Amino acid sequence: METIQVSPGTDSVATPDIATGEQLIAVFLAPVRDGHVSLRDAKQLPLIVKGRLQVSPPLEFESDAIFFISSRTGMTVKRPAVGAEGFVLDHYDRNAIETHLHVVGDRFMEAFGEHPPYAIFSDSLEDYGSNWTGDLVEQFRIRRGYDLTPNLPALIGDAGPLTASVRHDWGKTLTELANERFLAPLHAWAQQHHTLFRSQTYGFPPVTLSSNRHADLPEGEGKAALLMWRQFSDLRWAASAGHLFGRPVISSETWVTSSM
Repeated sequence: METIQVSPGTDSVATPDIATGEQLIAVFLAPVRDGHVSLRDAKQLPLIVKGRLQVSPPLEFESDAIFFISSRTGMTVKRPAVGAEGFVLDHYDRNAIETHLHVVGDRFMEAFGEHPPYAIFSDSLEDYGSNWTGDLVEQFRIRRGYDLTPNLPALIGDAGPLTASVRHDWGKTLTELANERFLAPLHAWAQQHHTLFRSQTYGFPPVTLSSNRHADLPEGEGKAALLMWRQFSDLRWAASAGHLFGRPVISSETWVTSSM
């Protein structure tokens, strides 16, 4: 989301640069009152001519032009193997996930021959800022029954009485896509290769406790794991999923420290 201040009397505004692979979704004009942007009064402006947003009639009051742009998170693989450097995958893109499993995963499995590993592992989800994908507007309409586009201001602030429900529906749609396009394909791929799927199913994208139904071996993490059983933690999250979905084995990524 990018914002451009619009002064009174302005009749057009230059749009932000749209990089290759990005897409302008919608533009809203929101009045600024007493130094605060009123998203409740934001109006969608559809007309862009030669790279300029047309404002008609010209503004009488200061406003913000808010551009919603489908883009990348810009996040790269944290600790890549040699040759695996680059951007993280879109966890909501099933084609990207299945391509990765075929190009990378299948080759790894070939090295095991007739003795597959006990399990494959998905680490905690840390794709920060992962809140969109290319067909989200279409999927939102199919799954929630209404158009997200005119309600986009609700994703960045108080846009009126429907704000909470729009944000809930947006989050629910992201969860469903992560389940169907990331976790489910990983689980299916593991089964095809006669191995189990061990997963730390929490983080970003916003998976839920029920997302653990796709994991054979739910896993948590954290230091002093024995103490963390007494408070809400990733470890208890995994254990709760195990109880709910009949997964009796729960593991934890745990480390200890010692001093001399």
